[in-house]
Amino acid sequence: MKREDVCQCIRSGDERLDRVIGDAIGKSEVEIVKVATRRVERGVLSAVFKVDITLQDDSAPLRWILKICRDDLDIRWMFRKEKIFYTAFGPNVAPEELPFRLAKSISSSEEHIILDFVDNAICHDLLGGCPENKVSFLIHAMACWHAQCWGLDSPVLKEDDLENSPPGIGQRLLPMQKEYLFASKWRDVVDQMIFGIDVSLKEFATQLCCKMENLKLRQIHHIVHNRKVTVIHGDYHIENWLFPSDGSKPVLVDWTAWGYGNPMVDLAFFLCCWFKQRRDFESSLLGSAIY
Repeated sequence: MKREDVCQCIRSGDERLDRVIGDAIGKSEVEIVKVATRRVERGVLSAVFKVDITLQDDSAPLRWILKICRDDLDIRWMFRKEKIFYTAFGPNVAPEELPFRLAKSISSSEEHIILDFVDNAICHDLLGGCPENKVSFLIHAMACWHAQCWGLDSPVLKEDDLENSPPGIGQRLLPMQKEYLFASKWRDVVDQMIFGIDVSLKEFATQLCCKMENLKLRQIHHIVHNRKVTVIHGDYHIENWLFPSDGSKPVLVDWTAWGYGNPMVDLAFFLCCWFKQRRDFESSLLGSAIY
């Protein structure tokens, strides 16, 4: 199908969106009848759209999730990293034995990622925390992934976009920047956190941050990020999981912060994003055989 014919079927009102979808459809070599796009209220650093494509000959429609780089943010390096994951790394190291699967990549560049849509998936909001009945699975799935990639020697991991920044959120901040930001911002963050009626939890967080403020966090940064033993997700929390209602394997998405590093980054980040009854679980987890 000619590109101009594809564009005639889209007409979302966004020239860049039309171009990205049109290029992806052209590569798919399918004959389309109609393309519908809908903005999805997910994603902070990018615009996310659901794309429904009606095909000729009564074929099953195509359903995609399109993540596109926001014009006001210079985060193309994150899209390049995710493209590397989906095109050169993830599909080659994710065996059937893993308790989860990766989304099928349709198209990717330094400004967009298109994945196959997961039908009837149950999602959970980050602000609501991880449901209690999902915690053990997420810890187990994370451990399985880390074990699968432990000590892996892949030329993909030596590409510039992976070598030049440690994995994880805030990965491009220098150690001194992290130290300054923590000291200047932690009180505001604690004040904004939702602790419910658990006053003791806020007191605990305040005391812990006061102690950390007096440490040289740059040294902790070096200790953490110099311990490179496996491939980590880098942004591991419940909102990046899709749970199909048909009982098939859950899907782990959003690999923009992945890389070769310390598995404790994933574990610590997950625990920080999980709010309910966390302290008791942390104590038992740290003594478990998983890590």
